[in-house]
Amino acid sequence: MLLPGPSSTQGGARMRLTGVRKSRFYGEERIRTRIHSLVGSDPSRWRADVPAYHRVRSRNLLPGVDLVYYTNRGDLEYDLRLQPGVDPAMLQLEIEGADTVRIEPSGDLRITRGGFSFVQKRPVAYQGVGAKRREIPAGFEVRAGKKIGFKIGPFDRRRAQVIDPVLLFSSYLGGEGPDQANAVAVDAAGNAYVVGTTASLQFPTFSPGQPANAGMRDVFIARLNRTRTSFVFCTYLGGSGDEFGNAVALTREGRIAVAGSTGSEDFPRRDASQQLFAGGKSDGFLTVLSPQGRDIVSSTFLGGAGDDDALGLAIDPQGRFYLAGSTSSPSLVTGDTTVTLIGGASDAFVARLVPGQRQYFTYVGGAQDDRANAVGVTPDGKAWIAGRTISESFPAMEGVTAPANTGGNGFVSRLKEDGTGLEFLSFLAGSSEDEVHALALDAAGSVYLAGGAGSADFPCVDTLFPYSGGSDAFVLKLNAEGTTTLYSTFIGGSSDDRARAVAVGADGTVYLTGETVSGDFPQVNPLQLGASGSSDAFVVALRRAGAEIEYASYLGGLGADSGRGIGLAPNRRVLVVGRTASVDIRETGFYEGFPLEKPLQSVSGNPAGGLSDAFVLEISPQNLGRLSVRRAVGFGTLRVGAAPVTRRLRLRNTGKGAMTLTIGTPVAPFFVESSPAVIHLLPRQSRTLMLHFDPALPGSFRSTLTITPAGAPRPVPVRLTGRARPNSASH
Repeated sequence: MLLPGPSSTQGGARMRLTGVRKSRFYGEERIRTRIHSLVGSDPSRWRADVPAYHRVRSRNLLPGVDLVYYTNRGDLEYDLRLQPGVDPAMLQLEIEGADTVRIEPSGDLRITRGGFSFVQKRPVAYQGVGAKRREIPAGFEVRAGKKIGFKIGPFDRRRAQVIDPVLLFSSYLGGEGPDQANAVAVDAAGNAYVVGTTASLQFPTFSPGQPANAGMRDVFIARLNRTRTSFVFCTYLGGSGDEFGNAVALTREGRIAVAGSTGSEDFPRRDASQQLFAGGKSDGFLTVLSPQGRDIVSSTFLGGAGDDDALGLAIDPQGRFYLAGSTSSPSLVTGDTTVTLIGGASDAFVARLVPGQRQYFTYVGGAQDDRANAVGVTPDGKAWIAGRTISESFPAMEGVTAPANTGGNGFVSRLKEDGTGLEFLSFLAGSSEDEVHALALDAAGSVYLAGGAGSADFPCVDTLFPYSGGSDAFVLKLNAEGTTTLYSTFIGGSSDDRARAVAVGADGTVYLTGETVSGDFPQVNPLQLGASGSSDAFVVALRRAGAEIEYASYLGGLGADSGRGIGLAPNRRVLVVGRTASVDIRETGFYEGFPLEKPLQSVSGNPAGGLSDAFVLEISPQNLGRLSVRRAVGFGTLRVGAAPVTRRLRLRNTGKGAMTLTIGTPVAPFFVESSPAVIHLLPRQSRTLMLHFDPALPGSFRSTLTITPAGAPRPVPVRLTGRARPNSASH
């Protein structure tokens, strides 16, 4: 690698790997970009249609060592990938032409020539199978002759560590085209029902009701058995146009209801309340399948002459279906009745249907664009909807005024039982763009909202995390009337984060998924340490009325990944579905794709990269870390003014899962030496705290150092004791 110099005449320094004689690079994860270089007057040196890749690799640059170059948020970075058994001590960088080479206090390597400095960030080392990474202490060391080596802490030369929460199951689901899972439902036995969209002609069908893609894009519906060892069925659903599967729900009889949009006049219909495609680019649809997926029980269009899209679906105890979404249709015809209430270019809508009949359809919106992203329903048939509006003329209620248009505001509302108007309306808005993407109700009727907030003044109270910048994910709980916010919090890093789905367990635990491009997204008992690609999916579990995070983790490989749907299985297991562009690359024995565990499909349908597959994974929090630590530390007796007494306190995780520990601050004269406030410990990993006793006055002293494992009901106390005698020189 040539490092730039201070001028064209002085030149730069050169950094190379000792022992390398020649190298050849191969592109990986090809992207659609093509590069043309038409520089100079010699046409023989011009290049056109040069393919571009996310990364390039030189295999076996040294025995068992690969060199990989890639870009990370605009910066060029490189990795040295070592096969099992390779000793990292053999690696050495030679710096040629540098004036000075030194290691900064931060651990970064600074190389200077002629007043020009080049900084190589402190190395990061990890091991792992899948995307489950175990970080290893690492740093540079300067050797003779301006050579640089690597100092690597203890590591397992044979296998990777296991990280908790436990990944029970994770699989690709897709063919050669772009695929995306958008929603998941789970029945009482634990069977999982995944719905999404596929443009693949070779999507992995199994016992399908529709065996082939009938258009450009079709809906897919997959049922996985409760042990995730096989499909019960996997089928296409669609016509000759484009279909998008957005939502799924299960009836009491075990039938599978699917909602979305279709642009096909020949979309399957049966016992339909609207038999004909009404126009525009798309109509909404509702299709109900038999439990085995082979038969269509009912299927109908829902739309008008404009563009219509059903985004949310719910079923009440009476078996009635509630759809919500977006429409630009100025009117819809139901038998002899025409509904014409649209207020803007597009409105949110809510509809209640039973097979063969539309019981009501209503617009909700103002003079600009509005949409409902989610719907829930109370046992007595009142629909809650939530979404986004930019309409300052959004339908008003007494005491409620639409906020100023800031590029988008979240809203939540409850309809009357017959759909004739709103009973409740509230806006979730700050000074920037905000949106509610997901909604859920618990057994008590409380309402949970989740989405993305771009406003620092978004209405979050007693938040676990402050607003961190960009767009933060948020979750907010309202009482059953909607009049009181019971809790709310931001969850995010310094870049963009959005929650796309929310689910609530019977014990009140709230689960979120979405996507993040933040490198500092909160991690608590994580599945994988750190972000992996340009964007990652995430999963978060909040307990104790939103007061603590049980776990929060990135989910992803080196491509772009996003969580789109979440569902709950027995024994607190969590299903997450979405899309992944992280490709499985196994030629060198390294895995760079989405984290897999006992997959039904172990290889991406897009090995060349650039497109996406659906993914489905299941998490269990059952195996947790266990903290081993002394409960008392004595410092003995010292004279005032003498050197402080230091004791080491070792924290060790003896459990089967990862732990996140919050370190408290003892009362003076006891001190903890510059330890991070939060520590992650993987299974069998330990960390040592340096404790100091430095009294300024004589006496007996006691204090308590608290160490709080994430998810634990109470902190672990460590008792600190010490005595100080007067300094004899003071008498």
